Amino acid sequence: MAIQLTTIKISLTLLEDLHTGNGLGTHLIDSLQTKDANDQPVIWRQHIKGLLVAASTTINKLNNKYEKYFNDLLSDSPQSNCTLVIGSFYKSKLTPNPTHILSSTAREGVSYKNGAIDMINRAPKKGSLRNQEYIKAGSEFEATWQLLCDQQTATDYIQALTVLINHVDRIGASRNRGAGRVRCDITTDHTLLAANDVCAANEQQSLHIIVTNLEPLRLPNTDIPGNIVPTHTYISGERLKAALANWCLLQGKQALFEALVNEVISVSYAYPSREGMRYIPAPLCIAAPKSHAEGAIPWWAQQTQANEFADQFAESSTSVPLKRLKGHFYYQPQSQTLFEQGVAIHMRNKVRTQFSMPGHKKDNGADIVDDSDLFSEEVIPEQTQFMATLSCSTNSELIAQLTQLIAQNAWPLLLGRGKAPCKLTTATEASTPFEFNNTKPLTAVLTSPLLCYSYHTGQPYTQLEQALNQLCPELNLDKKDYTAFSEQDILTGYSFETGLPKTPTQVIAAGSCIKITNIEKAQLLAAYLKHSRAIGERQTQGLGQFLLTQQNLTATLDASFNRRLCDKEVEQQIDNIYKLIQNDKSFFNRSPSVTQWQKLKNELKLQKASSDPKPLSNTFAELTTQQNQSKHAWLSIAGFLSDLERLCSEQHEPAILACDCVLVALANHSAKQGEQA
Repeated sequence: MAIQLTTIKISLTLLEDLHTGNGLGTHLIDSLQTKDANDQPVIWRQHIKGLLVAASTTINKLNNKYEKYFNDLLSDSPQSNCTLVIGSFYKSKLTPNPTHILSSTAREGVSYKNGAIDMINRAPKKGSLRNQEYIKAGSEFEATWQLLCDQQTATDYIQALTVLINHVDRIGASRNRGAGRVRCDITTDHTLLAANDVCAANEQQSLHIIVTNLEPLRLPNTDIPGNIVPTHTYISGERLKAALANWCLLQGKQALFEALVNEVISVSYAYPSREGMRYIPAPLCIAAPKSHAEGAIPWWAQQTQANEFADQFAESSTSVPLKRLKGHFYYQPQSQTLFEQGVAIHMRNKVRTQFSMPGHKKDNGADIVDDSDLFSEEVIPEQTQFMATLSCSTNSELIAQLTQLIAQNAWPLLLGRGKAPCKLTTATEASTPFEFNNTKPLTAVLTSPLLCYSYHTGQPYTQLEQALNQLCPELNLDKKDYTAFSEQDILTGYSFETGLPKTPTQVIAAGSCIKITNIEKAQLLAAYLKHSRAIGERQTQGLGQFLLTQQNLTATLDASFNRRLCDKEVEQQIDNIYKLIQNDKSFFNRSPSVTQWQKLKNELKLQKASSDPKPLSNTFAELTTQQNQSKHAWLSIAGFLSDLERLCSEQHEPAILACDCVLVALANHSAKQGEQA
């Protein structure tokens, strides 16, 4: 049976202003517009799917011709006859100021006297001012959807989906008041997936892959209770294995599906990656200086570098006090750099309807209450890359089939809560075999959790040195032979066979490390681990992997990691810019207009959000080289721009702040001139 893949590209144009909110749903406070990773408005796929479900209900009441197809298209059940992947709508072009703020107030209302209307007061009611951020009419968005089904029924499903999309003519808030009207243009492309596995000769037993999420990725850490749901910033081997198995099954690759389910193919943990380089969880021995020094001088007043990290294995007890890293830090062993994987916060709230209001009754007579409990969830921003390794030592043909399937790039990998679509690509990594130097101590770092049960108690070990002593009995580590940093973690999960949560299992956390100073025992451990990919239990799920090194684990922040300015740095930047303006006595007489400074600020914001930003020096150089009338004013302050470029140090964020400072200075100067006149 042939499987057809249909790619649906939808261009959405706003005919009216649109407000999709930020997830609060209460309408009681200022509501801003939700943004994507590029700080541009976005229409999330969850909202679109909700509109499609509502549209299907309305259409079925009028004509149930497509009811069966609607149920299959909008169902998340594995028994569905088709699979539809809905993508969010992102702006097709980056534009400055794509939104504007609309404000409104309630009225004082009607007052009564003796049962009759006494006065109708239209004055604004105190404390009722609300602001809402709307996307401007005329904005254009694009989305890519994908539909997978049998070739025989593909035409019917595509026709039903087209009917659904065309029925959605309004989105966002205040749809009944004329807001959010849209026009959708649909184009489709059809591809038949190959039924047979034709593979070239491939003797490799492992495959490195990169997973790139096309939508915000939710990997909830459900161990922590509360209305803030944190996320893991890595993809566990078990989660990735299940997603890959489902990915193969949907494309009709039964042999690959069975190999993954039966653990013939091992899947490692997938950690955030940059530029195709493999990162590991930051070793626990890497620490940062404490945020305060001895005495009353704050850390930001001492001109100390905030990106210096030390190896606690190599530090003496008399060194600067250190503290553990807090956050989602990952380490690159070759370049010895760190970066922190950021997360975004998405707020969620249940939609309020007329059936969820106080005073209403259910069929059984119970009250229906307004469930407006707000909760927030952490998500991993879109276009984040993760790197993992698939290996199979018994059948290299399976790795060859996986390589070919990934190269086709036909169907996205569905991952995490909500099945976020992800793109799969292959990567190459030059591996250097570890060679032991018998003059240096050995450091072993866990790059994934380690599960090792005690032979005596049957309970998992929580200390790395205890697990190593059992796995390698000849080692017989004593306290004087090593220094270790160990931490515990909990493995949880959900069994779809039983419908119950899995029993939590205690493991030694990734990043735990041990430094063996006894050279003989270090050599013994290196010989034991040299020919092993992993140790302990559940190795096919990525557990028990490690890194061996004899270098000090020092680190610096990744050069591409642009941290936000702290409050003190912002104050210092503003002070420097104001001094620059005050030192130029004729600045206000020669300065370009407010409009020109505002245009420069918008250009800098666009460059900051761009994937390939223009260097700041080029932007300032273009201002003074263009000789037309609108740019001529920049020539008169060429020296000021040169000093400003030096202050900003080729960073766009300080340059945007500088434009704001100049705009404020120009406004204050105009006000002062008006008072004198």
